[in-house]
Amino acid sequence: KVTIFAFNDFHRRLEPFADGTGGAARLVGKLRQLKEENPDSITVNVGDVAGDNTKLGPDSFSPVAQLFNRAGVDVLGLGNHEFEDSRNGYETLRNGLVKPFAGETLCANVTHKNGQSIEGVKPFTVKQLAGFNIALLGVVTQDLSSKMHPTAGVGLSTVGIKECLAALVPK
Repeated sequence: KVTIFAFNDFHRRLEPFADGTGGAARLVGKLRQLKEENPDSITVNVGDVAGDNTKLGPDSFSPVAQLFNRAGVDVLGLGNHEFEDSRNGYETLRNGLVKPFAGETLCANVTHKNGQSIEGVKPFTVKQLAGFNIALLGVVTQDLSSKMHPTAGVGLSTVGIKECLAALVPK
């Protein structure tokens, strides 16, 4: 038996909601409990860890990588909100999220315009658990810009999800 715990759209929701639910401390505690109860498991965030629209710049991901490390998140798939700060070739993404995150960061269908991958980001990973090989592929919506952040995705090239998966799944 292998269990995959997946969550998304965290959007830097560090504090609990008004009704007391949610928040980073509760998330970290719950993920740690689930991993302890399920040793043959993978914990995956499938995107949009940032994008709370309160921070843009060097601290826009703080303290997400540290929280995810503490929670034992194994894999992080980048979402469109991770590409909102295009300054300095996505330096904030690299230095604020990808580098400090202890797990693997995935995104197969986004590269710099010159074809170079985003530093520290892989298209896929294969995890071995309970005698199984489990492949995880990272893909993000092809349109990275939004009304809030029209410069998201500047300097990057995206490939359609179907085209990307057709090329990677056989590998």
